[in-house]
Amino acid sequence: MKSSAKSLRATPSKTKAEPRAKASAKKAAGGTSGTSGKRSRASHEPPKALEAREALQAHKTRGHTHTAAGSPAKPRSTKPHVSKPHVTARQVHEIEQRLSHAMPEPRVELDHANAWQLLIATILSAQSTDRRVNMVTPALFARFPTPAALGDAEPSELEGLVKSTGFFRNKAKAIRAASRAIAEQFGGEVPRTMEELITLPGVARKTANVVLGGAYRLPSGIPVDTHAGRVSRRLGLSRHEDPVNVERDLCSLFAPSSWVDMGHRLILHGRYVCLATTPRCTECPLNELCESRKHEPLGSWQVRADREGQRVATRDVASRDDA
Repeated sequence: MKSSAKSLRATPSKTKAEPRAKASAKKAAGGTSGTSGKRSRASHEPPKALEAREALQAHKTRGHTHTAAGSPAKPRSTKPHVSKPHVTARQVHEIEQRLSHAMPEPRVELDHANAWQLLIATILSAQSTDRRVNMVTPALFARFPTPAALGDAEPSELEGLVKSTGFFRNKAKAIRAASRAIAEQFGGEVPRTMEELITLPGVARKTANVVLGGAYRLPSGIPVDTHAGRVSRRLGLSRHEDPVNVERDLCSLFAPSSWVDMGHRLILHGRYVCLATTPRCTECPLNELCESRKHEPLGSWQVRADREGQRVATRDVASRDDA
């Protein structure tokens, strides 16, 4: 009977130990039930693959990325890709020399008598042509000869005067507000700094560059319009489409002392020779330096440069590209 009692007392003790033993075994096999499925699937992976996957997960948790082999990957740059110009310093010098031969003293083709008139004409030239603006400004400046007068102009009358330049309501509003600001804030004088100019209504960096260079001969940068941008890309001076980036490339290639004249030359070259749809490659003084040329040149580059100079000097309408 004693032995039977001992046997009966031992049985419950053995039963209580069973769950603890199973829990220990389960913990050793993979932890809680929430992760048991993952551990079970992972157990079928080859040991090396499992180690690599766990190492990669651990590094991702710490904010690092690694290659499949486990070696650190190069961090991705957050800076935008910058496409550098594909020209040598010698080519840049040759381009400047040939365009200087063609246009020794280039000038902006917007007719003006002072900085204020050039500013107004430049604002009006947006989405229009210099030729069209030159047809409009004589009557405009005769009616409103000063910034103060234009600043006080009746909007409807102003719109009628500039209508043929396109977007006339916005342009009339801009030139009126800019003129008023010049009269009231700058004593009737167009400011001579980029920082002050771009505070005027309707004035962005390109317009400011045109005024500072064309009226004051101050090299604040290189104005990039449709023509200058096209010429720059065809010559390999820039790979960008955005005018600000094209200007940055040009300013890095040419000396500041040449910014004013080279800005005019690039615009005029695009207007008279390097046309948008039918470039005059055979007559271009830059033919041998151009990676985009479609035809071989005719004659020496000096002869071609002289011909371009004549076109520019006479404002040869038949040769112009006013796109």
